[in-house]
Order: sequence, then C-alpha cells, then structure tokens
Amino acid sequence: MAPKKRNTSPPSPSSPSSSGAVGTGLGSGSKRPTRPGFSVTQLAALFVFLLVANYLGVTWFQEWWSTGGSPADSATLYRVSGAVQIRQLPSPDADFAEECRAGGLPIVLRNSVVEKWRARHHWTPKYLQSRIPRMNGVYQNDNRWFGPYYDSSKPLAHLSTRTNIYATNVSMSTKKFFKKLKQPLEGEFLYFTGDIYTLGEWAMEDIQPLSELLLLNPRRSSVNVWMGQPHVIAHCHYDGYHNFYTQLHGTKKFTLFSPDNWPGLYPYPFLHPSHAQAQVNLSNIRDIDSFPLAGEVKALEVILRPGDLLYMPPLWFHLVESVDTSISVNVWTDSVQTLLVEDIFAVPLPTETVEWSSGHQKAIATSVTIHSLLTEVCHRRHCRQVKDDHFLDNQGLRPLEGELYFVYQLWTTRYRTLMEEGPLPSGVHDPTSTSEGILCERMSTKESKTEREAATVSLFNADLKEYVERVAGAVDKLPDETWDMWTGNYVEYLAATAVQVEMRSGRVSRVACVFAMALLSAFLEDDADEHVLPWIWMGLLALMAAFSCLGFVGCAKVPYGRYGDQRSLLSALRLTTCKVPARLAWMVQEIPAVVVPLYLILNVGGRYVGAFNPNIVLLGMFLLHYANRTFLYAALTRGKTTPLAPVAFGFCVCAVNGYLQGRYLTHYARYDLSWFTDPRFMVGHLVFLLGMAINIHSDSILRSLRAPGETTYRIPRGGMFEYVSCANYMGETLEWVGYAIACWSAVAAQFSLWTFLFLGSRALQHHRFYQEKFEDYPKSRKAFIPFLL
Repeated sequence: MAPKKRNTSPPSPSSPSSSGAVGTGLGSGSKRPTRPGFSVTQLAALFVFLLVANYLGVTWFQEWWSTGGSPADSATLYRVSGAVQIRQLPSPDADFAEECRAGGLPIVLRNSVVEKWRARHHWTPKYLQSRIPRMNGVYQNDNRWFGPYYDSSKPLAHLSTRTNIYATNVSMSTKKFFKKLKQPLEGEFLYFTGDIYTLGEWAMEDIQPLSELLLLNPRRSSVNVWMGQPHVIAHCHYDGYHNFYTQLHGTKKFTLFSPDNWPGLYPYPFLHPSHAQAQVNLSNIRDIDSFPLAGEVKALEVILRPGDLLYMPPLWFHLVESVDTSISVNVWTDSVQTLLVEDIFAVPLPTETVEWSSGHQKAIATSVTIHSLLTEVCHRRHCRQVKDDHFLDNQGLRPLEGELYFVYQLWTTRYRTLMEEGPLPSGVHDPTSTSEGILCERMSTKESKTEREAATVSLFNADLKEYVERVAGAVDKLPDETWDMWTGNYVEYLAATAVQVEMRSGRVSRVACVFAMALLSAFLEDDADEHVLPWIWMGLLALMAAFSCLGFVGCAKVPYGRYGDQRSLLSALRLTTCKVPARLAWMVQEIPAVVVPLYLILNVGGRYVGAFNPNIVLLGMFLLHYANRTFLYAALTRGKTTPLAPVAFGFCVCAVNGYLQGRYLTHYARYDLSWFTDPRFMVGHLVFLLGMAINIHSDSILRSLRAPGETTYRIPRGGMFEYVSCANYMGETLEWVGYAIACWSAVAAQFSLWTFLFLGSRALQHHRFYQEKFEDYPKSRKAFIPFLL
C-alpha cells in the first residue's frame, strides 16, 4: 500500500485539520474534529476563581487552624484529663480551709462564706464606678495575652534580649475603664490587678467575713482584686502560696496543671525576670518542636461563675481566661512549703567559708557541692533513670540517672531553649567571658580534674557533709509533687553564687557553665540534617542540570510519553520493557510529594508547625500543586503506558524534593506574620496562582485533542498554546517561580531552577517534534517562553 501523502494545502475552516488534527503514525491516524480550548476570557476567569478560592480557603483555614477545628476553643498542646471537683457546702458558715489544704487538689466551693459578702451581690461595673473615681495601675496591651510577667530586677534581665512584654501601666477614670471593657477598641486590651486597699478601706469591708480564707497563714497573706475585659488571658504560671480565688461578676475559665507537669511546661529559670511563668505557649501548637514535652501535659478545667470559690494548692500552674467582663478577688497565704524553702536558702554555704584562690576554683567547688547535694537528695527520693536515647551521656555508654538526670532536666526545661533561640547567651560560647569563662572547656583536662580534687578536700574540711545532710533533710519534708521544682530553684541559686552574680552583663551567663560541670555530659542535638540538606540540594541540582543540558542540545530524551518507543540508554539497558498504565504511573510518581510533607507535619512536627503562619501557607501551595497532579490530573489523563524506569525515577525525585521542601518549611524557614504583607510573598503568590491557572487550562486543551482510547497527536490551539508549544510546562514553571519568590529561599529557588531546566529541555524536544510532524505548524510559536525561547 502506498503511504498516505501529507496534506500541504491550506486547511478549510470546516476541515478536521483546521484544529491541527494530523495523524502521526504513532496512533490510529484518524482525524477527529476537536472542541476548541478555553478562550483568554475563560482563562482569566479561571485565574480569578483560583484567586478568590485561595483567599477564602486561606481565611477559613486560618480560622479553623487557630481554633483547632472548633469555633469555641483554641488549638492547644495540652490534653484535658478531667474537671475540677465542685462541692456544695451545707451552709455559708461551714469550715473548709484545712480540709482543702489536706486534700492537696483544686476544688470549687459553692454556698461558701462568700455568699455573706456584700461584694457578692453588689460588685458590678455600675457599683464600682460609684465608689472608685479613678483606676490607677491598669495594664493595657495590644493583644489579649497578658504575660509572661517580667521583673526587670532579676539577675538574668541584664542578659535577656527580651524587653518587658507584660503590658503598659496606665491610669484612667473608672467610667472610661468599664466602658472600654464593655466596648473594647480593636487592638486594645485592658486588665487591672492590685491590692484591695488600692480601691479603699470600703473594699475590704465589702468582703467580710474573711477569716476562713486567711486561716492557713493569716500573718503572711495578701488580698487582691482582678478586673478584665472578655477574652483576656493571664499567661500560664504558678504561685508558691495557697490561693482562694473568688468570682464576683462575670465568668472565668481556669486551666490547671499539677506541679508534676512542670517539665512539660518549661518554667523560666529561677533567676529569670519571668520566673514562675511557663515558657511554652500552651495555645500555640507551633511550640511543640521547641518544647516537645508539652504534648504530654495533662490539665483540669473549670468555669467559675459568680459566687464560686476556687482553691488552688501551692505550685499548681494555671492559665486563666476571662469569658466576659470579669471582677474577682483572691486571697494568698504562705504555705508550709514556702517556709521550708526559706529555711533551705538560709543554710550557710560551705563554699562561703573557704578562701578560694580564684573564681574559677570557687566555681569548681560549687559544682562539687551541687553534685554531692543532688546525689544525696536523689538517693533519698529515688530519682528515676532516663531511658530516652537523647539523654545518653556524652560517650553514649549509659543512660543518665539520679543527680545527672536531675541537672539535665533542669537544663533542658529551663535554660536550653532560651539559649538556643537567643534570649540568653551560652556560657561556653559567650564572647564577653573572661578567663573564668573557659571553665567548661577545661572540664576534661587533667588540670580541671586536679582542681576538682583539691576543691573536694577543701569542702570536706568546711563540713560539706553536714551541709548536705541538713539541706537534704529539709528537702525530704517537701511534698512528692513539688520537691524537684523547689530544689531546682535552689540549685540555680547555688550556681549563681559560684559565678558571683552581679547586676552587670557577662557574669550570669556562666551559670550555664556550672550546670554543664555538674552534668559532665554533652547534649545531643536532633538537627544533624541541617548540615546535610544543602549537599542534597546541590547534588540534585547538579544532576538535573547535567541531564537537562543534554536535553537542551537534544542528546537525551526521557523514554515516556511520545518518546516511550524511542531508543535510549534506559532502553538499551532493558529498563523500559516493563510498562505501567498512564494514570497509575502519574499517581505513583507524584504521590510522595504529597505524603512526605504531610508526614513531616503530622508525625515529625517542626519549630514552625502548629500555628497559622506563612510556613503553613507556603507548604500549602506546594501540596496544592501536587494534590492536583497526583489525584485530578492522574485521573483525567489519556496518555499512553509508561516505562517503569522513569516512573521509579520520578517517584524518587518527588520523595526527595517533598522531604527537602517539607523539612525546610517545617523546621528551618523562619517567617513572622508580617511576611503575609511582604511584596515578595504577595507577588509570588499571585504568580503561583497564575501559573497554576495556565497549567490547568493547558492540560484541559491537551486532553480535548483526543477521544478516549486515542493516542493520536494533534496541534494544540487556544490559550497560551497560541504563543508556546508547551503552555502546560510554561504554567508549571511559572508556578514554581512564584513559589520561589514567595518563599524567598535557596531551597525554593533550587527547585524552581530545577523545574525550568527539566521542563525547558522537555519543551524544546516537544517543539522540535511538532515542527517535524506538522508542516503547517505555526512559525511564530516558541517552545517554552513567549517571544523568547
């Protein structure tokens, strides 16, 4: 049979070839009239739709994420394990204080002596306006979080890079104060707390009788008033006192944590300006990477209503939120624990009774003191052993136990995050340190060992054993739930005396050094891949650049699609004989780019996962593209069978790139919320959406060229195909250019360049293919970039 002659005459408007339908010999060769692709107007409409859908989706996702999927409650790190017990007293005259102390647990009392107070029924905003002309000491903040409290007189305040972030202290008329509480201005939150006598003698008279609330220690007590607008939050913290908290007007939500949860709450150091406050923000899931133990914290919750009296034992952490305009009164009384701890701090230190030749030697002596004291305390308290591999000693020979574990826990929960994230410098690396600052670096030397032996002899001559027995005996009297918190405070105090804490920069940083000496162990980090990732990026980029350059000059064609039957290196090695259906092939090779980042988010976590932030949106852009390619595109494609080898290669590339992009955005990339309004983010986001619209539109045109089951190639027309041969590749490349601009990172830029090299070389091959197969192929079309390439 004579071969068919190619039709070289101009196509008529009604002929099938008017849509570019020409048999190539690669399929059935039939010519099918095709419906035209989307118009430019439809393309613009698709882009606008994606833009609006993206905006609405981001807005909804921000609200959903910030509330943990619930419109009522914020997403939290802790787990609510139960509710606070509520007890109805038989009469307002019933006794309860001693029973509350003996119980040792939070409890809400109703029908208590509070029902006899004048304040119980009269303390409303209107009443207080009539009694108080002006409110002094009102805290004003630009957000609803009041805290953590900051005491600039604490020693570590001089080394912290943070300022007093608590609130601004203002004065205003009481009428104006309550008006603002009822009708708050945007970006303005008010909260008042102060001694009850700041309101006047009449206020104390309004809460009588008070004797039962003062019973546990009437000589060391204080009475305070609290007023706040709806939704303001007092940061999670603890008090060392018995706390009877009475709700008089409005409602408040209390979230309580027992003292044995303290490692997961990461309290600030004893010497820090925010001492007794939690470092972790329990309403921010994002904090889980910096504070991994926070996920193990268990809480009790209770809503206080007018007349409710809540008892909180000493050292119970509490997070407090005003549900509506709230007025409350509380009574603090010193506990037996507080008095015991004061006695411990009053014990003379053996290091203070010896004349040391240098500060260096005194620091070593303090390390010996800490080690001796904790050895005895942990022997009596049966300190647990660490089983986690991350807690192994510096030689990896055995887990930490006893006193080593205690100091390690103290270090990791109070100091480590502060030093890693910058608010405090490390004593080991502090550039301002004097010769005494090299103490930790000399620990492993023979000189240091000799000095430790000499210090030990001197300490034993100074009655170290008697000191240890006395302090350990006092610690023995502390409750099981709180002894380690109190002891941790005391150990910090000992470390401070070693470095002669003074109110000037450069001294207190060596507190960390004494901890390191007591621990005698290096701490393992989990960021090893931070040093490996750049090499992976560069290796992949070099590999793809070499391969793509061969594609640009026409020396290499990946054997799938229209090149699946052509000879190549892979076919010569018999790696193209096994073939996979097109839909399955696309799904298999693309799905790692969806699964790997999701795994990193849900199972591995990261420093920047957990809150709605630019990291989540940028990662969402990446996942949006690959969700489309994995599920929608794969389900709709009408391509030919594909050799297994390129599918396997694509699977590996998507898996590695999914890890690179996911790991970078969850663990290393740091964006604050202002990045949402940065021109780079906004422009990049728009470019990404435009590219995605072009990509989806162009894919639909390509699909329209074939009926189901056909494998014939035709000239695509419409949309960006009027300008380039591979509009779908152009759109996808534009997506990743926008992504790189929005991320503004080397990782995203590497992926964008990789995409350009690979798809650009592929586009040139397609362009040559069209020119060879179709004599009437438009001469003005470029391969990949309109008017240029």
